[in-house]
Amino acid sequence: SVSSDCPLQYNANVLLMLSTQNGLYPYSRTDSITLPVAMPIASDPTPDTYGYYAYSSYDTLWDQHPEYNWVEIKAIGTPVGFIAPGQFTKTVDLPFNFKYYGNNFSQVRVSSDGWIAFGSGNQVSDTNRVLPISDGINNMTAVFWDDLFGNNSLAGGKLYYYSDPANHTFIVEWDTVPHHSDITIKETFEIILRDPAYYTTPTGDGEI
Repeated sequence: SVSSDCPLQYNANVLLMLSTQNGLYPYSRTDSITLPVAMPIASDPTPDTYGYYAYSSYDTLWDQHPEYNWVEIKAIGTPVGFIAPGQFTKTVDLPFNFKYYGNNFSQVRVSSDGWIAFGSGNQVSDTNRVLPISDGINNMTAVFWDDLFGNNSLAGGKLYYYSDPANHTFIVEWDTVPHHSDITIKETFEIILRDPAYYTTPTGDGEI
């Protein structure tokens, strides 16, 4: 066991003593070994240069890991109507100020191509790329960034957003959205923004 007073990222040097008792031959050996205490490894959540961390629901060793909890909003959310040719962005007002990388925003752009971006605008981008990239879309959060929706509204798929005052959240859902390259492949996913005034963080930045 490790004491709670033990510093993080500490290499504990211990002695391992091995010996036989009533064995067929006498044996005794002492080895010095090092046990890392809370030392980071490649699979650990690590911050970006600003300080944002990304935790998966599988990161159960950390208290910050999210519990998967789908919130269905298609019966209560505001729909974003299909706009030909299936590549569109809508700016909507947030129900609270959301601090993102140190900046406060009262609006968010919702894209048909599986991303949101804080602030207003009508930019579109359907090609998922490694971030950061100079595409003119600042403050992007790539949820499931791909070329989604077809040129034809009959391909299906819905886009909704919903403010949940009871839980202090704002939710965007892409419901059964087809891929542009193959409309038979459908995706359903969502992003949940938490009100930083209610879900406080050390920097005041919002949780996603």
